[in-house]
Parts: sequence; structure tokens; C-alpha cells
Amino acid sequence: MDLLLKEANRLADKVKTGSMSRVAAADQLNVYRLRLVGANQVDDNCFAMYRYLAVQRDAGQMTQEESQSRMEMRLREWLRRWPKMQPKPPQPVFTNFLLKLYGLPALG
Repeated sequence: MDLLLKEANRLADKVKTGSMSRVAAADQLNVYRLRLVGANQVDDNCFAMYRYLAVQRDAGQMTQEESQSRMEMRLREWLRRWPKMQPKPPQPVFTNFLLKLYGLPALG
């Protein structure tokens, strides 16, 4: 998870300087996460929302606050679903990375 955070911070710096869009940064982070930990249902779902929100932000159709609220709702949904999920996918590193950013407990 620390490697994912380091890469996310590197990409965020590029977005802040205007040298990369949010969507391009999200796509690069996705390539990195897939190479690092592979795909699973939970991470894929959370990434899909993460990317959708990046598209909305880049298009000026959503504020940062709205985006954060929607991402937090998705994460809380997974926190509710996780205990009942059978079989559970391998450790959802990307989702746990986001949960940590939002100050929420990790899955399993």
C-alpha cells in the first residue's frame, strides 16, 4: 500500500502543476496498481468510481467536495458489503489505500 501511496502522490504533483489531467493520472495509477497487485472485484469497482470522478472533475461537472463525498459513499458501501462477501477476493490493496486516505478502517 505504501508503494501505491508514493505513486499516487507523484501523480498528484503532476496534476497540481498542470502537466497531467486527473484522468491521465488515474489511468497511470490503475496501470501501476494492476502491475503491483492485480485485479479483483472490489478494487476494480472502486477504481471505476475513482476514474469516473476524475472524468467529472476534469470536465468541471463536479466539485472536489462532491467528488470526495461520492468516493466516500462508495467506500462505505464496500465496508458494509465486505463482511458478508463470499468468497472474498485477495486483499483489496487499492480500496484499502483509498480507505486510509479517507480515514476509514481497512477491509478484512
